[in-house]
Amino acid sequence: MTEFLEKVSGPTPEPPEEKKEERKPIKVRCSFFFDGTLNNRKNTKARLDNSDAYKKNKGSKKQGDGSYENDYTNVSTLEANLLPKADGHDEMISIYTEGPGTVNYSGDETRGFAFGSGDTGVKMKVSIGINDAVRLISKGKDKRRKPEKFIIEKLTLDVFGFSRGAAAARYCIYKLLKDKNRSIHKRLELAGFEVAEKAIEVCFAGLFDTVSSYNGGQYLHTDNWVLALKSVSEAKKVVQLAAAEEHRKNFPLHNIKSAGGKGEQFYLPGVHSDVGGSYREGEMGDEDMVVFEGGQWEAERDSKNLIESGWYKPEEVTEEIISVDEFGVPDFVKTKVTRKGISNAYCSIPLKIMVAYARDNGIDVKTSLDKKASRKIKKIPELGVLEKHVKVHIAAGSSKSSAEYWIDFHKKEKWYGQIRHGHLHFSAKCELGLSPRLGFFSGKRQRYEFDG
Repeated sequence: MTEFLEKVSGPTPEPPEEKKEERKPIKVRCSFFFDGTLNNRKNTKARLDNSDAYKKNKGSKKQGDGSYENDYTNVSTLEANLLPKADGHDEMISIYTEGPGTVNYSGDETRGFAFGSGDTGVKMKVSIGINDAVRLISKGKDKRRKPEKFIIEKLTLDVFGFSRGAAAARYCIYKLLKDKNRSIHKRLELAGFEVAEKAIEVCFAGLFDTVSSYNGGQYLHTDNWVLALKSVSEAKKVVQLAAAEEHRKNFPLHNIKSAGGKGEQFYLPGVHSDVGGSYREGEMGDEDMVVFEGGQWEAERDSKNLIESGWYKPEEVTEEIISVDEFGVPDFVKTKVTRKGISNAYCSIPLKIMVAYARDNGIDVKTSLDKKASRKIKKIPELGVLEKHVKVHIAAGSSKSSAEYWIDFHKKEKWYGQIRHGHLHFSAKCELGLSPRLGFFSGKRQRYEFDG
């Protein structure tokens, strides 16, 4: 009987389906900060502390010779003053990445700073920055997060950069969004997160004077695709502060034309590192610096322009005859200049501008940074006057901003020549990689610009 019942009994019921644990939604904001070539805040601090790393790697002690000898840049200062919160987000993360050519507490790498490539180049620095971001998002604020228990409902990204660091910021956008195999979306899923559809967006790109010059690409448009510089167009808002008076051959500007109506580019007084920061107070001067090589007539024309525009006083400019032709007429002349005690306070003006734009785009910055920058400017009355003119220039809109406005500003405002002499640096000199770009017929010092 029992055997019969066993044969006619119904099928064994299926076990109840296990209910999946619901993932907790999180909203994260992550801002990337890429420093410029030969800029590294750990190495700068090592010099200030006179540490063993500095003593071992300091080199010639000359400002600008290496990452230990530079001051902090505006990118570094901005990141260090971010508040760890963001409206509409559960967490705020910031990532600082040292500049191309530098290694923390070690010597600088030639390939990285000369060409922007190799183990310390632009691409590697972007890889380091994104790796740090994935690691910090995965760990969470309490450093004990289990990604498999969370869904990223919103991930807002921002990028900042100076010089090649600005090129890195633009390339970073490409790697975050467009890299088929290693996008931030895929990497977070591999870490265990679920990522909501359309959760990721790039909100703000804040750039200080983009210079790429990648593997000699300064003479070509190749950087636009090798480093995907037009990816900056993916950001909701783009601001670039460009150096109106930079004119080195190897430092062409990559503008933000691809950003269209979402982008604002403002030309500001000064050269590359006047806008981005890194000059040390009063320590960067020009001593017997060769700023021109060529014919006598051209040398005289250039010297006249430098003096009239306020860069140098007559007694600070010397023309040295190197050779003469068969008639005894000078055919090769070098112009040497000397200027000392140049202030670095001006870079606080571009810093304050970028801070204001960052806040407008939802990034909280300590108000103490503005106060400190303002105090530095107010100590020098003429810089306060210049700041007012810069504010008016920006209020007029980016469509009216041009390099020529500031290049010729001394003709309208005579005091601007004094600003140049005491507060703006002269970056072009007749040395490898630093030579000036001069107009063939005009002889004017002028910068090349790529549409980026």
